[in-house]
Amino acid sequence: MIHFANDFFKNYDNFAGVEQTTSGFERLKVSKLSFPVFNIARSKAKLEYESPMIAGLIVNKINGYVKNNNLKNPKILVIGQGYIGKAIKELLKKKFIVNGCDKLSNKCDFAGNYKSRLDEFDIIVGAVGKSIISADDFGKLKAGVILISASSSDREFSAVYLRRLEPKTKDCHQDFAVNNIILLNGGFPINFDGEEHSLRPEKIQLTRALLLAGVYEATKTKNKKGLKKLNDNIQEKIIGKFLSSGID
Repeated sequence: MIHFANDFFKNYDNFAGVEQTTSGFERLKVSKLSFPVFNIARSKAKLEYESPMIAGLIVNKINGYVKNNNLKNPKILVIGQGYIGKAIKELLKKKFIVNGCDKLSNKCDFAGNYKSRLDEFDIIVGAVGKSIISADDFGKLKAGVILISASSSDREFSAVYLRRLEPKTKDCHQDFAVNNIILLNGGFPINFDGEEHSLRPEKIQLTRALLLAGVYEATKTKNKKGLKKLNDNIQEKIIGKFLSSGID
């Protein structure tokens, strides 16, 4: 949204943005912005305190699926080793055989490119926010593989292509089983499940506070363009309040 607003609001001096997703940040950092955008996505508070909570929620969803479908010792690949991907891998390792691979740095827990090893894994988790498996790669996947998004959209697995192979549905959370591939939650992030609260309200207050802080900072910023860091002092105050609340 901010990317497309950039041209429309280029002649306004009272417009600002607040970006909360890493995929959004990656797109904006190479853009010539016409107004200030406060970078909540890469703030210390969000990366170090929100990421483990989101990772825990995603792992609970994966554990539930494995249990409900009686999967025996699935081998799992987590692609994307940023804050959330790394946390997901470490949590899953407590129960399963898990390998991690980072598409951006091309570093993996095994030798070779991850695309050459796709047929070894029963579950593949995408935590990159970019395409990691294209339609051309589907033939490399293990029959019955389960694809799970752990980012902010449905970009990782060419989900649109797979959805178009099935009859239309009004349920965006439907699992798709097509061409020996199981696409959970329609390819959308598994923690976006349609419930009123996917993460407990008292926990997500951290994110809400950071977004509000971004709005507050925007009201004080005039005639400054480009990505802006959220004030460190404000972040520390929010973190302190969050930690002192005793939320587990």
